[in-house]
Amino acid sequence: MKTPLIPDTQDVKWLLLDLILGLLRSRRSQQIIAKHGISPAKKAYQNLAILILSFFFCNEISYTVLEISKRRELQEFLKITTVPQASDVYRFMSSCSPESITSMTFDLLNLACSHKNRSRRKTIIIDSTAISVDLNWFRKKYTKKELENLPYRWSYSRSKKFYIGMKLTFAIDKKTLRPLAFIVHPGCPSDSVIFSEIMAELKRRRILRKMDEVLLDRGYYSYANYAEAIQKYHVIPLIIPKKGFSIAKLEKKVHFSLFWFGTKKGKEKIKELATIMDKFKRKIKDTENLIKERGIIETVFKCAKDILPFDDLHKYTAKSLEKAVAFNVLLLGLIITWKVRDKEDLQRIMRN
Repeated sequence: MKTPLIPDTQDVKWLLLDLILGLLRSRRSQQIIAKHGISPAKKAYQNLAILILSFFFCNEISYTVLEISKRRELQEFLKITTVPQASDVYRFMSSCSPESITSMTFDLLNLACSHKNRSRRKTIIIDSTAISVDLNWFRKKYTKKELENLPYRWSYSRSKKFYIGMKLTFAIDKKTLRPLAFIVHPGCPSDSVIFSEIMAELKRRRILRKMDEVLLDRGYYSYANYAEAIQKYHVIPLIIPKKGFSIAKLEKKVHFSLFWFGTKKGKEKIKELATIMDKFKRKIKDTENLIKERGIIETVFKCAKDILPFDDLHKYTAKSLEKAVAFNVLLLGLIITWKVRDKEDLQRIMRN
C-alpha cells in the first residue's frame, strides 16, 4: 500500500519540498524556465510542481495526480488552482526536450547556489553508476540482438552484476558537493572510453577551467586520458593510477607544439603545462588521500539512490530517462545546497 501524500509542516522533508517549490515560483526561476522554451510559465509551474512531487516521494505521476485531486490541503501546499489529468502531465513532459530540462536544471542550481563563494579553481569529482530499466527479464529472455536498436543493453557492474540498462556518468564539485554535469550512456561502456565525453561536456558547460583538478577512480585510467586532460584541457588529471604507472612514460605522450617556441604566447603555454605537470607529479603520489577524497561521490550516489528514485526509473527511452535523471539531479542538488555541509550531513539524511 502506498503512503498518502499529506503535507506536514513539522516534517523536514515537506519543509524542504516547500523550499524547492518556492524557488520554482520565484520570478527569476520563471524567467529561467521560459528561457528554455518551457511555457507558458503558469502552466509550466503546475506541471513541474507535480513532477517534482512525484520524484521527491518516488511515486508514479498517475498516483501523484490522484492524491492531489482528492486532497485540498495538497493543492494549497503546491499552490495550484486546477488539477490536470495525468495524461496532461505526461504530455507536458514528453513535449520538453532533454536538453531544455537539463539546461533548466543546472540554471536553477546555479540560482540556488548564487550566494555561495565560487573559487576560481576547483576540484571536480567524476564517477559512474549503473541504471537498470524495469524489465522483467526473468519472465522473458532478452537477447543482445533484440536490444541492438534500443537505448539499453545487457551490461555488468560489480554492484548490480548482470542487468539491462544504461550508465550514468556524474560530476560534482568536491567543496560544495553540487552536481555540475551528467551524461547518460546506453549499456555499460568502459569508464576509460567515456572520459573524453564527460570532459567535453564539462568544457561545453563552461565548468572546466585551466588548472582545475579532476578526480577519478582507476576505471578511467589510461595514459591517453592523462595526456588529453593535461594537453587539451590544461587541467590536473588526478586519475588514481594502477600498478606500474610511470611518470616518464606519460611525459613522452605530452607534446609541445613546435609553433609554441619563439613566441610570447607559446612560451606562456609551455610554462603553464610545466606548472600543471609539476602539480600533477606531487599530487598523484598520494594515492591513499586521493582514494579517500574520491569516496565522497560514492556517498552522494548512495544518498541519491536512498532518498530519490535514481535506481528505480520506469523509463524505457534515452530521452525520457535523461529527463527523469535531470529532475532527480535538480532535487539532489537542491537538497545538498540547503541541507548538506559535509559527508556526515549526507549520511544523516540517508538515516532519516
